[in-house]
This record gives sequence, structure tokens and C-alpha cells, in this order.
Amino acid sequence: MKTVSFAPLARREVDAAAAWYERKREGLGQQFYDRVEEAVQAIQRAPEGFQERYKSCAASD
Repeated sequence: MKTVSFAPLARREVDAAAAWYERKREGLGQQFYDRVEEAVQAIQRAPEGFQERYKSCAASD
């Protein structure tokens, strides 16, 4: 299985987005984290199915 990691800046952006969603509605931040985790798992299972955006960086959209 492919290892997926986040750069520190990317992790801060994910956390900031989750906080923003949580301010909009309680529980929405956790839903956002859940979707991010689902995307990470999909990349881990089949990395060849995702477009490489930068060296060693794949997008799940």
C-alpha cells in the first residue's frame, strides 16, 4: 500500500478548513476530516488512478 503524507503547510490548511466547516455547523468539520481520510485511503489503494500534480503529489479530484 502506498504511503500518503501531508506537508506541514498542507496539514495546516486541512485543519483550517475543518475549523471553518465546524464553525458553520457542529460536526461538519469532522465530516470534512472523514472525506479527506477517504480520499487518502483511495490514493493508498490505487495511486495509479490519480493525476500527479507535482513531483510525488497526487490529486484525488
